[in-house]
Amino acid sequence: MMFFYKLITFILFPFHLSFLLWRTRKAPFMENVKYRLGFLDFPVKIWIHGSSVGESRISLKLSRAIPHPTLVTCMTDTAYQFLEDKVEHLALIPMDNPFTISNAFRRMKYLKTLILIETEIWPCLVAKAKELRKSVVVVNGRISDKSFGRYKRYGIFREVFPLLDLVIARSSEDAERFKELGVKKVVVGGNIKFDMEGEKSSREELGIPRDKTVVTFGSVREGEEELVVRTMERLRGKAFFIVAPRHPERFRKSLFERFKPTFRSSGEAPKGDVLIVDTLGELSKFYSVSDVAVVCGSFLPYGGHNILEPISCGVPTIYGPHMENFKEEASIFRDECGAVSVSPDELPKVLEKFIEDKSYRKDVSEKGKKLLLSNRGALSRTVEILKEKGFI
Repeated sequence: MMFFYKLITFILFPFHLSFLLWRTRKAPFMENVKYRLGFLDFPVKIWIHGSSVGESRISLKLSRAIPHPTLVTCMTDTAYQFLEDKVEHLALIPMDNPFTISNAFRRMKYLKTLILIETEIWPCLVAKAKELRKSVVVVNGRISDKSFGRYKRYGIFREVFPLLDLVIARSSEDAERFKELGVKKVVVGGNIKFDMEGEKSSREELGIPRDKTVVTFGSVREGEEELVVRTMERLRGKAFFIVAPRHPERFRKSLFERFKPTFRSSGEAPKGDVLIVDTLGELSKFYSVSDVAVVCGSFLPYGGHNILEPISCGVPTIYGPHMENFKEEASIFRDECGAVSVSPDELPKVLEKFIEDKSYRKDVSEKGKKLLLSNRGALSRTVEILKEKGFI
Protein backbone atom coordinates (compact mmCIF):
# COMPACT_ATOMS: atom_id res chain seq x y z
CA MET A 1 0.00 0.00 0.00
CA MET A 2 2.85 2.40 0.76
CA PHE A 3 4.23 1.87 -2.77
CA PHE A 4 0.87 2.77 -4.34
CA TYR A 5 0.44 5.76 -2.03
CA LYS A 6 3.86 7.11 -3.08
CA LEU A 7 3.03 6.48 -6.74
CA ILE A 8 -0.24 8.39 -6.46
CA THR A 9 1.45 11.33 -4.72
CA PHE A 10 4.00 11.43 -7.54
CA ILE A 11 1.30 11.44 -10.26
CA LEU A 12 -0.75 14.12 -8.48
CA PHE A 13 2.28 16.26 -7.59
CA PRO A 14 1.45 19.38 -9.71
CA PHE A 15 -2.22 19.36 -8.71
CA HIS A 16 -1.43 18.89 -5.03
CA LEU A 17 1.16 21.67 -5.08
CA SER A 18 -1.26 24.05 -6.80
CA PHE A 19 -3.96 23.27 -4.26
CA LEU A 20 -1.67 23.84 -1.27
CA LEU A 21 -0.35 27.12 -2.69
CA TRP A 22 -3.91 28.30 -3.23
CA ARG A 23 -4.92 27.21 0.27
CA THR A 24 -2.12 29.26 1.83
CA ARG A 25 -2.12 32.09 -0.69
CA LYS A 26 -1.78 34.74 2.04
CA ALA A 27 1.63 33.40 3.04
CA PRO A 28 4.69 34.88 1.22
CA PHE A 29 4.70 33.17 -2.18
CA MET A 30 8.37 32.18 -2.39
CA GLU A 31 8.42 30.88 1.18
CA ASN A 32 5.20 29.00 0.46
CA VAL A 33 6.73 27.25 -2.56
CA LYS A 34 10.03 26.61 -0.76
CA TYR A 35 8.43 25.01 2.27
CA ARG A 36 5.95 22.91 0.29
CA LEU A 37 8.89 21.46 -1.65
CA GLY A 38 10.70 20.51 1.54
CA PHE A 39 13.34 23.24 1.78
CA LEU A 40 13.32 23.28 5.58
CA ASP A 41 16.75 24.64 6.46
CA PHE A 42 16.37 24.78 10.23
CA PRO A 43 19.01 23.76 12.83
CA VAL A 44 16.52 22.07 15.17
CA LYS A 45 16.27 18.91 17.26
CA ILE A 46 12.48 18.88 17.54
CA TRP A 47 9.86 19.28 14.80
CA ILE A 48 6.23 19.87 15.88
CA HIS A 49 3.40 19.77 13.34
CA GLY A 50 -0.24 20.78 13.81
CA SER A 51 -2.63 21.53 10.97
CA SER A 52 -4.89 24.49 11.73
CA VAL A 53 -5.20 27.15 14.44
CA GLY A 54 -6.55 24.79 17.12
CA GLU A 55 -3.64 22.37 16.77
CA SER A 56 -1.19 25.24 16.32
CA ARG A 57 -2.14 26.63 19.72
CA ILE A 58 -0.97 23.31 21.17
CA SER A 59 2.18 23.43 19.00
CA LEU A 60 2.97 26.89 20.36
CA LYS A 61 2.48 25.89 24.01
CA LEU A 62 4.53 22.74 23.52
CA SER A 63 7.36 24.50 21.70
CA ARG A 64 7.69 26.99 24.54
CA ALA A 65 7.88 24.17 27.08
CA ILE A 66 10.61 22.24 25.23
CA PRO A 67 14.21 23.30 26.08
CA HIS A 68 15.57 22.70 22.56
CA PRO A 69 15.49 24.53 19.21
CA THR A 70 12.10 23.63 17.73
CA LEU A 71 10.54 23.92 14.27
CA VAL A 72 6.77 24.43 14.19
CA THR A 73 4.91 23.65 10.96
CA CYS A 74 1.25 24.06 10.03
CA MET A 75 -1.05 23.49 7.07
CA THR A 76 -3.35 26.50 6.78
CA ASP A 77 -3.18 30.24 6.19
CA THR A 78 -4.83 31.11 9.47
CA ALA A 79 -2.46 28.91 11.46
CA TYR A 80 0.55 30.44 9.71
CA GLN A 81 -0.68 33.97 10.45
CA PHE A 82 -1.38 33.01 14.07
CA LEU A 83 2.14 31.63 14.56
CA GLU A 84 4.37 33.85 12.46
CA ASP A 85 5.26 36.39 15.15
CA LYS A 86 5.20 33.88 18.02
CA VAL A 87 7.81 31.22 17.14
CA GLU A 88 11.42 31.52 15.99
CA HIS A 89 11.34 28.67 13.47
CA LEU A 90 8.11 28.43 11.43
CA ALA A 91 7.26 26.80 8.11
CA LEU A 92 4.38 25.31 6.16
CA ILE A 93 4.32 21.50 6.11
CA PRO A 94 5.92 19.99 2.97
CA MET A 95 3.78 18.02 0.55
CA ASP A 96 3.50 14.40 1.63
CA ASN A 97 5.44 12.66 -1.11
CA PRO A 98 8.82 10.86 -1.11
CA PHE A 99 10.79 13.69 -2.77
CA THR A 100 9.69 16.67 -0.72
CA ILE A 101 9.78 14.75 2.58
CA SER A 102 13.26 13.35 1.82
CA ASN A 103 14.42 16.87 0.98
CA ALA A 104 13.10 18.15 4.32
CA PHE A 105 14.82 15.49 6.42
CA ARG A 106 18.07 15.80 4.47
CA ARG A 107 18.26 19.48 5.39
CA MET A 108 17.44 19.02 9.09
CA LYS A 109 20.60 17.14 10.04
CA TYR A 110 20.19 17.54 13.80
CA LEU A 111 16.56 16.45 14.02
CA LYS A 112 15.82 13.97 16.81
CA THR A 113 12.04 13.83 17.25
CA LEU A 114 8.97 14.52 15.12
CA ILE A 115 5.91 15.42 17.21
CA LEU A 116 2.50 15.27 15.52
CA ILE A 117 -0.52 16.98 17.09
CA GLU A 118 -3.80 15.03 17.41
CA THR A 119 -4.27 13.17 14.08
CA GLU A 120 -1.74 14.80 11.74
CA ILE A 121 -0.40 11.42 10.65
CA TRP A 122 1.00 11.59 7.11
CA PRO A 123 2.26 8.29 5.61
CA CYS A 124 5.40 9.52 3.78
CA LEU A 125 6.35 11.81 6.65
CA VAL A 126 6.12 9.07 9.28
CA ALA A 127 7.70 6.37 7.11
CA LYS A 128 10.71 8.52 6.17
CA ALA A 129 11.26 9.59 9.77
CA LYS A 130 11.42 5.96 10.88
CA GLU A 131 13.64 5.01 7.94
CA LEU A 132 16.10 7.65 9.18
CA ARG A 133 15.70 6.46 12.79
CA LYS A 134 13.98 9.58 14.03
CA SER A 135 11.46 9.26 16.84
CA VAL A 136 7.81 9.89 15.96
CA VAL A 137 5.36 10.81 18.72
CA VAL A 138 1.69 11.79 18.57
CA VAL A 139 0.65 14.28 21.26
CA ASN A 140 -2.92 15.01 22.38
CA GLY A 141 -3.85 12.07 20.20
CA ARG A 142 -7.50 11.78 19.31
CA ILE A 143 -9.47 9.71 16.83
CA SER A 144 -13.08 10.66 16.07
CA ASP A 145 -15.70 8.07 15.14
CA LYS A 146 -15.46 9.10 11.49
CA SER A 147 -11.65 9.02 11.40
CA PHE A 148 -11.53 5.66 13.17
CA GLY A 149 -13.68 4.07 10.48
CA ARG A 150 -11.55 5.64 7.74
CA TYR A 151 -8.26 4.50 9.29
CA LYS A 152 -9.57 0.94 9.60
CA ARG A 153 -10.84 0.97 6.02
CA TYR A 154 -7.69 2.21 4.26
CA GLY A 155 -4.79 -0.23 4.34
CA ILE A 156 -2.09 2.44 4.17
CA PHE A 157 -2.80 3.42 7.79
CA ARG A 158 -2.41 -0.17 8.97
CA GLU A 159 1.19 0.19 7.79
CA VAL A 160 1.72 3.64 9.29
CA PHE A 161 0.27 3.42 12.81
CA PRO A 162 2.61 0.61 13.97
CA LEU A 163 5.56 2.86 13.06
CA LEU A 164 4.69 5.40 15.75
CA ASP A 165 7.04 5.25 18.76
CA LEU A 166 4.50 6.64 21.21
CA VAL A 167 1.01 8.10 21.32
CA ILE A 168 0.05 10.34 24.24
CA ALA A 169 -3.73 10.11 23.93
CA ARG A 170 -6.33 12.56 25.23
CA SER A 171 -8.57 9.91 26.77
CA SER A 172 -8.80 6.18 27.45
CA GLU A 173 -11.24 5.81 24.52
CA ASP A 174 -8.74 7.44 22.15
CA ALA A 175 -5.97 5.27 23.61
CA GLU A 176 -7.91 2.06 22.89
CA ARG A 177 -8.52 3.15 19.32
CA PHE A 178 -4.83 3.83 18.72
CA LYS A 179 -3.98 0.39 20.11
CA GLU A 180 -6.57 -1.24 17.86
CA LEU A 181 -4.93 0.48 14.89
CA GLY A 182 -1.57 -1.09 15.73
CA VAL A 183 0.26 1.44 17.93
CA LYS A 184 2.37 -0.49 20.44
CA LYS A 185 3.01 2.19 23.07
CA VAL A 186 0.08 4.35 24.13
CA VAL A 187 -0.39 6.36 27.33
CA VAL A 188 -3.18 8.71 28.41
CA GLY A 189 -1.97 12.26 29.04
CA GLY A 190 -5.20 14.24 29.06
CA ASN A 191 -6.46 16.98 26.78
CA ILE A 192 -3.98 19.83 26.33
CA LYS A 193 -6.76 22.08 25.02
CA PHE A 194 -7.91 22.50 28.61
CA ASP A 195 -4.59 24.31 29.19
CA MET A 196 -5.19 26.80 26.40
CA GLU A 197 -6.08 30.43 27.01
CA GLY A 198 -8.12 32.37 24.46
CA GLU A 199 -6.67 35.50 22.90
CA LYS A 200 -8.00 38.49 24.83
CA SER A 201 -9.14 41.85 23.46
CA SER A 202 -11.38 44.77 24.52
CA ARG A 203 -14.61 46.20 23.17
CA GLU A 204 -12.90 49.53 22.57
CA GLU A 205 -10.24 47.86 20.41
CA LEU A 206 -12.87 46.00 18.36
CA GLY A 207 -15.32 48.90 18.12
CA ILE A 208 -18.11 47.10 19.97
CA PRO A 209 -20.56 49.06 22.18
CA ARG A 210 -19.75 48.82 25.87
CA ASP A 211 -23.34 49.13 27.06
CA LYS A 212 -24.91 46.24 25.12
CA THR A 213 -25.24 42.53 25.76
CA VAL A 214 -22.99 40.88 23.17
CA VAL A 215 -23.74 37.48 21.63
CA THR A 216 -21.18 35.80 19.36
CA PHE A 217 -22.15 33.03 16.96
CA GLY A 218 -18.76 31.39 16.34
CA SER A 219 -17.68 29.06 13.52
CA VAL A 220 -21.01 29.22 11.67
CA ARG A 221 -21.05 26.49 9.01
CA GLU A 222 -22.92 26.24 5.72
CA GLY A 223 -26.61 25.57 6.37
CA GLU A 224 -26.54 27.04 9.87
CA GLU A 225 -27.00 30.60 8.59
CA GLU A 226 -30.79 30.22 8.53
CA LEU A 227 -30.85 29.18 12.20
CA VAL A 228 -28.68 32.16 13.16
CA VAL A 229 -30.90 34.55 11.18
CA ARG A 230 -34.10 33.17 12.76
CA THR A 231 -32.59 33.47 16.22
CA MET A 232 -31.38 37.02 15.65
CA GLU A 233 -34.76 38.02 14.19
CA ARG A 234 -36.57 36.78 17.28
CA LEU A 235 -34.14 38.54 19.65
CA ARG A 236 -33.71 41.69 17.61
CA GLY A 237 -33.11 44.76 19.77
CA LYS A 238 -32.12 42.71 22.82
CA ALA A 239 -28.43 42.24 22.02
CA PHE A 240 -25.50 43.15 19.79
CA PHE A 241 -24.77 40.18 17.53
CA ILE A 242 -21.40 39.05 16.20
CA VAL A 243 -21.49 36.39 13.47
CA ALA A 244 -18.21 34.64 12.63
CA PRO A 245 -18.47 32.18 9.72
CA ARG A 246 -16.08 29.24 9.67
CA HIS A 247 -15.52 29.71 5.94
CA PRO A 248 -16.15 33.37 4.98
CA GLU A 249 -15.84 32.62 1.28
CA ARG A 250 -18.87 30.29 1.45
CA PHE A 251 -20.93 32.42 3.82
CA ARG A 252 -24.34 33.50 2.49
CA LYS A 253 -24.16 37.21 3.26
CA SER A 254 -27.44 37.91 1.47
CA LEU A 255 -29.41 36.26 4.28
CA PHE A 256 -28.17 38.95 6.68
CA GLU A 257 -28.92 42.01 4.53
CA ARG A 258 -32.12 42.73 6.53
CA PHE A 259 -29.90 43.55 9.56
CA LYS A 260 -27.70 46.00 7.61
CA PRO A 261 -24.57 44.45 9.10
CA THR A 262 -21.06 45.87 9.27
CA PHE A 263 -18.33 43.61 7.91
CA ARG A 264 -15.10 43.29 9.85
CA SER A 265 -13.06 43.36 6.63
CA SER A 266 -14.31 46.91 5.92
CA GLY A 267 -12.30 48.25 8.85
CA GLU A 268 -15.28 50.37 9.92
CA ALA A 269 -16.79 50.53 13.40
CA PRO A 270 -20.19 48.78 13.60
CA LYS A 271 -23.07 51.14 12.74
CA GLY A 272 -25.93 48.87 13.76
CA ASP A 273 -26.32 45.84 16.01
CA VAL A 274 -24.75 43.20 13.76
CA LEU A 275 -21.07 42.65 12.98
CA ILE A 276 -20.03 39.91 10.58
CA VAL A 277 -16.45 38.76 11.16
CA ASP A 278 -15.46 37.86 7.61
CA THR A 279 -11.77 37.77 8.51
CA LEU A 280 -9.78 34.78 9.75
CA GLY A 281 -7.99 34.07 13.01
CA GLU A 282 -9.86 36.61 15.17
CA LEU A 283 -12.65 34.52 16.69
CA SER A 284 -10.97 34.20 20.08
CA LYS A 285 -10.80 38.00 20.41
CA PHE A 286 -14.53 38.32 19.81
CA TYR A 287 -15.37 35.51 22.22
CA SER A 288 -13.37 37.35 24.90
CA VAL A 289 -15.60 40.45 24.73
CA SER A 290 -18.90 38.54 24.60
CA ASP A 291 -21.57 38.01 27.22
CA VAL A 292 -22.71 34.77 25.56
CA ALA A 293 -21.07 32.49 23.01
CA VAL A 294 -22.91 30.14 20.66
CA VAL A 295 -20.46 27.62 19.21
CA CYS A 296 -21.80 26.53 15.83
CA GLY A 297 -20.72 23.71 13.56
CA SER A 298 -22.74 21.70 16.10
CA PHE A 299 -26.33 22.32 14.98
CA LEU A 300 -25.85 20.27 11.80
CA PRO A 301 -23.73 17.09 11.60
CA TYR A 302 -20.31 18.75 11.18
CA GLY A 303 -18.87 17.29 14.39
CA GLY A 304 -18.76 20.52 16.40
CA HIS A 305 -16.05 23.03 17.28
CA ASN A 306 -13.97 23.87 20.33
CA ILE A 307 -16.17 25.03 23.23
CA LEU A 308 -13.12 25.48 25.48
CA GLU A 309 -12.11 28.65 23.65
CA PRO A 310 -15.00 30.84 24.89
CA ILE A 311 -15.15 29.03 28.25
CA SER A 312 -11.48 29.89 28.88
CA CYS A 313 -12.47 33.55 28.45
CA GLY A 314 -15.11 33.18 31.16
CA VAL A 315 -17.97 33.36 28.65
CA PRO A 316 -21.12 31.23 29.21
CA THR A 317 -21.37 28.92 26.23
CA ILE A 318 -24.14 27.26 24.22
CA TYR A 319 -23.60 24.51 21.66
CA GLY A 320 -25.68 22.13 19.55
CA PRO A 321 -26.22 18.35 19.58
CA HIS A 322 -23.54 17.39 17.04
CA MET A 323 -20.27 17.35 19.00
CA GLU A 324 -18.79 14.08 17.73
CA ASN A 325 -15.30 15.62 17.36
CA PHE A 326 -15.42 17.04 20.90
CA LYS A 327 -17.32 14.33 22.78
CA GLU A 328 -15.16 14.47 25.91
CA GLU A 329 -15.42 18.26 26.32
CA ALA A 330 -19.15 18.33 25.53
CA SER A 331 -19.89 15.56 28.03
CA ILE A 332 -17.88 17.10 30.89
CA PHE A 333 -19.46 20.55 30.59
CA ARG A 334 -22.99 19.35 29.85
CA ASP A 335 -23.06 16.97 32.82
CA GLU A 336 -21.77 19.61 35.26
CA CYS A 337 -23.79 22.52 33.78
CA GLY A 338 -20.65 24.38 32.78
CA ALA A 339 -22.11 24.93 29.30
CA VAL A 340 -25.53 24.34 27.75
CA SER A 341 -26.37 21.93 24.94
CA VAL A 342 -29.53 22.72 22.94
CA SER A 343 -31.31 21.57 19.83
CA PRO A 344 -31.76 24.04 16.94
CA ASP A 345 -35.40 24.56 17.96
CA GLU A 346 -34.42 25.35 21.55
CA LEU A 347 -31.68 27.83 20.70
CA PRO A 348 -33.75 31.08 20.47
CA LYS A 349 -35.53 30.46 23.78
CA VAL A 350 -32.39 29.43 25.69
CA LEU A 351 -30.36 32.29 24.25
CA GLU A 352 -33.10 34.73 25.27
CA LYS A 353 -32.81 33.46 28.85
CA PHE A 354 -29.04 34.04 28.76
CA ILE A 355 -29.52 37.58 27.45
CA GLU A 356 -32.15 38.54 30.02
CA ASP A 357 -30.87 36.75 33.12
CA LYS A 358 -27.44 38.01 34.27
CA SER A 359 -27.38 35.71 37.29
CA TYR A 360 -27.92 32.69 35.04
CA ARG A 361 -25.06 33.82 32.81
CA LYS A 362 -22.82 34.25 35.82
CA ASP A 363 -23.70 30.82 37.22
CA VAL A 364 -22.92 28.99 33.96
CA SER A 365 -19.75 31.05 33.47
CA GLU A 366 -18.41 30.27 36.96
CA LYS A 367 -19.18 26.55 36.66
CA GLY A 368 -17.52 26.43 33.24
CA LYS A 369 -14.38 28.17 34.43
CA LYS A 370 -14.15 25.94 37.50
CA LEU A 371 -14.45 22.79 35.36
CA LEU A 372 -11.86 24.08 32.94
CA LEU A 373 -9.34 24.74 35.72
CA SER A 374 -9.97 21.35 37.35
CA ASN A 375 -9.17 19.55 34.08
CA ARG A 376 -5.90 21.34 33.38
CA GLY A 377 -2.43 19.83 33.68
CA ALA A 378 -2.19 17.79 30.46
CA LEU A 379 0.53 20.02 29.01
CA SER A 380 2.90 19.54 31.94
CA ARG A 381 2.16 15.78 32.02
CA THR A 382 2.86 15.52 28.31
CA VAL A 383 6.20 17.34 28.58
CA GLU A 384 7.16 15.14 31.53
CA ILE A 385 6.36 11.97 29.56
CA LEU A 386 8.39 13.19 26.59
CA LYS A 387 11.35 13.88 28.88
CA GLU A 388 11.07 10.55 30.71
CA LYS A 389 10.98 8.61 27.44
CA GLY A 390 13.97 10.52 26.08
CA PHE A 391 12.14 12.13 23.14
CA ILE A 392 13.11 15.70 24.13
